[in-house]
Amino acid sequence: MNISPLDYSQGHQVNLIKQDPKHFGVEAPELKNQDFISEFGGDFSKFLRNVSDLEVNADSLVQKMIVKPNSVNIHEVTIASQKAELSLSFTKAILNKVVDAYKNLTQMR
Repeated sequence: MNISPLDYSQGHQVNLIKQDPKHFGVEAPELKNQDFISEFGGDFSKFLRNVSDLEVNADSLVQKMIVKPNSVNIHEVTIASQKAELSLSFTKAILNKVVDAYKNLTQMR
């Protein structure tokens, strides 16, 4: 049993000793928040671009159907419109959850 000398404690403060190589050292572990933020931001930007592309594709198919009805099948227009609507509603749900999470964080005490 290894008992620490008294100089490791002062009053109510007790300094801890690193005894296992898996323990963190004196320096704090490096947090990679910036990497996470940039990665999340990049992924979210790709997601929003994809939603925008689906909307543009659905709109262009609707316009083609109006101008040249024989050039586009109605089921392609319906599928594209539903994909765009679903992705937009999913985006709205994510936005609502983010706003709720922000409100919860700001109201925490």
